[in-house]
Amino acid sequence: MASSHSISSSRASTDARGVTQYVRSGGGDIAYQVFGSGAVDILVVNEKLVPLEALHDNVFTASFLRRLTAWGRVILFDRSGVGLSDTIAPEGGLHLANWVDDAINVLDAVGSERAAVFSFGPSAGLIAIRLAADHPERVSFLSLYDAIARYRWARDYPSGVSAAVDEAIVERTRNDWGTTRYDDPNGRLSATAARHPGFAEWAVAWLRRGAGPGTHSSHRQVLRDGDVRDALASISCPTLVVNHADSDHGRFLAEYIDRASYVELIDSCHLLFSPELDAVMAATGKILNMSPIEPARHRFLTTLLFTDIVDSTANVARVGDRRWGFELDIHYDMVRRYIARFDGREIKTMGDGFISVFDGPTRAVQCALAICDESASRQIGVRAGVHTGEVEARGDDVLGLNVHVAHRVCGIAATGQVLATQSVIDLVSGSDLRFRDLGSHRLRGLDGRWNVSEALTAPAIGFLHTSAVHTETFVRLGV
Repeated sequence: MASSHSISSSRASTDARGVTQYVRSGGGDIAYQVFGSGAVDILVVNEKLVPLEALHDNVFTASFLRRLTAWGRVILFDRSGVGLSDTIAPEGGLHLANWVDDAINVLDAVGSERAAVFSFGPSAGLIAIRLAADHPERVSFLSLYDAIARYRWARDYPSGVSAAVDEAIVERTRNDWGTTRYDDPNGRLSATAARHPGFAEWAVAWLRRGAGPGTHSSHRQVLRDGDVRDALASISCPTLVVNHADSDHGRFLAEYIDRASYVELIDSCHLLFSPELDAVMAATGKILNMSPIEPARHRFLTTLLFTDIVDSTANVARVGDRRWGFELDIHYDMVRRYIARFDGREIKTMGDGFISVFDGPTRAVQCALAICDESASRQIGVRAGVHTGEVEARGDDVLGLNVHVAHRVCGIAATGQVLATQSVIDLVSGSDLRFRDLGSHRLRGLDGRWNVSEALTAPAIGFLHTSAVHTETFVRLGV
């Protein structure tokens, strides 16, 4: 396709994560980004509430985008009225067709004749379905997560939202927009926030930047009017439908789209923050006839904790070999208790140190603070480093650059210090943890400089936990 719609390079704004460019659509400018290369063009249609910049600003969503580049060229865009794109009210009001035009204009701008389309969220699903049905020559594959065929309840569509429920959603949105109280109708935001501290702060901050309450209201009206049931029979490309077990929308789509594959999620979190993502990516790769990319048995996103006893040689000289061996046994038992208590997993020991991994960075930092505190009470100096990133699994071990980052961060910590990288700080926003910025540092053997902060406070270990193994009463730790 010709790229005559593209705005000149002088109008492209350079972002630290790529280049944001613009294309005319419906009287306004639509922001888009392109990165990666490969055999497949991949158009990501994100939910209306989260602009493209937000996807780079979270380790989970950024990791997903990097994984897609293993398959091909990734194309992101902000539809009209979202994020960096202009808010233009078309004559007669905003309609779903306007957003479909945005997608087509972006594909034209980047010279993409045919793309695999990945949609995330109800309104994004409406766009993707209509795009695949009305422009079959432009869509090679369709992935629909959390999509719907119709918003409103109808006798022949009982999965839709009733008038009473819709009014309650409108009222809740009016009161909670831009705050951490805001939640989507299916509770995906709150479920994800419960597992990943800092998620809610990230999400609502970008909701505010993505669109104001008035713009959001006009966008919501497009969703409320949405009904693409008539388009389902026209979809001819391979299609993957992904939805949660508590929703009938996905089952409806899979039934009425010819030869659609259906993956049902048990986890209540948003897909990109769920451990079920790897299975979905494997299913996608199978349909696309591409090799699975970074499945769970090879690579996964985690928080690494390194702990190390400082100056162990002096300790041996001070207490003697026999006594030090006894102290080490006690120390190992203590570290393992805290790793288990904070839902971590021990990877291995290295001399006097431990490597462990955690699902969330808050628990990793809390664990590190608890270990350092109890060690100090026994006159043993311990330092710790915490870093969040992707690692490669090799049996029970973990490998990769991010393992070295966590190790090096631990290595520059002083006795009793818990140091964390910026990836950790970004994710624990909104938690009870507090940090002191120590600036950027060079880490031995690694390129560039790394922002490092010191954890200053340790919340009570006895945080609420539903697991039966956490019913002990714990003391509060200080620093």
